[in-house]
Formats: sequence, structure tokens, C-alpha cells
Amino acid sequence: MSNINKQTNKQTPVANLSKIVNQSLTLVGTYYNFKNNLKAILMLNNKGGDSLEVTPTFYSLNGTSVQLSPIVLDAASYQELDLQTLLANAGNEFKEGNLQVSYQGKQMQLGAQVKIIDANKKQIWEEQFYEATAKAVSSQLEGIWWLPSNNCETKFIVTNTTDSPVTATIKVDGTNPTQNTPKIIQLNPHETKVLEVIKDLVGNTGGSLRETGGISLS
Repeated sequence: MSNINKQTNKQTPVANLSKIVNQSLTLVGTYYNFKNNLKAILMLNNKGGDSLEVTPTFYSLNGTSVQLSPIVLDAASYQELDLQTLLANAGNEFKEGNLQVSYQGKQMQLGAQVKIIDANKKQIWEEQFYEATAKAVSSQLEGIWWLPSNNCETKFIVTNTTDSPVTATIKVDGTNPTQNTPKIIQLNPHETKVLEVIKDLVGNTGGSLRETGGISLS
């Protein structure tokens, strides 16, 4: 396919068109954790026909950042990276937090995902990264839980993925006792909070979660 200039009838090579769509892109991952016998894996997939440099930036729970050297992905290739190895020299505060990966290329050329695995090699959480420039259609977020066993541990994790402070109002349904008023929290830029539903959101240390429940955040 070529682009024809109507005045000169000259053709623009496809290679020139491909350069136009290259741009600086950032994908966001809201949480990772490799503390307490957990293992966190970062998966990167270059879906393009050229090699790709990917720059990871990690944020601790309080929003402190560390940027690592670029990771080179061959054309049409896939890598799995152990975050404990990747962050070996970053300090203990970076064992838990959130991250972003940036690259120069085409939209959707890079796929990124984090998965967390426990000591028994059972996957307990995974997240597909999303584009930081994508516009949210709503300021309201909804989530549900289902507890297959009373032995389950449930946490609510909320991350500010922006460079500005954020105020969040959190309403919980499905607890004993019930939440009297929504919980309001403040998040600094790139800060992550790991919250106990009963203690931190309901405000009761002796309560319990029902088998099913939901959380609304605005």
C-alpha cells in the first residue's frame, strides 16, 4: 500500500508511513509483591517485527521510584523476568509496589503482565497492563469477591498511577458488621495502599467477610 500525492503522483514508501505511527508509550501495572515467600514475574511480549527497548520504572508503596536499564526484546519475542532478581540492588522498599514500562514504538506493540505466585507455585493474582494515556470512561470503579474457604486471606489494594495526588472514597458491601460510612483515603503520586477490608475499610477488628461481597470506589 502506498500514499499518493495528488499534485505530483509520487508515492510515499510504506516505511515512511510506519515511522509516523511510532510514539512514546507507557503501560501501567498497579501492583506487584515478592515478600513473604511470594514470587512476582514480569512478562513482556514484543508483537512487532523489530527489536524493542523497554524501560521499567518501579514505585515503592510510598511512591519512591527507581528506573532500571532498558530491556531489549527481539522481534516477535517473549520474556519472563523474576522481579526479585531484577530489583536485587533496589532496596527492601521495592519488594512491593507498582510499576510502569515505557517504550518507543507502535501502539499495542508491547504486551505486559505481572503474575504473583505463592511458595506452593499456586498463582494467586495476575494483571494485564494498560496504556497510561487511555482515558477512563468513569471515575467509578467496581469490584467483587468470592471466598471459596474461610481460610482465604483477602486484601484490597489501591494505587494512584498518576503524578498528582488522588482522593478516593471506598464503600464496602458484604461484611459483618456492615460499614457505617464510606472510607475516604488520600493517595500521593504513585502511592499504593494495601488495605484489610474489615480493619481498614469497615473499621472493626473483630468482624468477618461474607462469602460474597463488593467494593465501590470513586
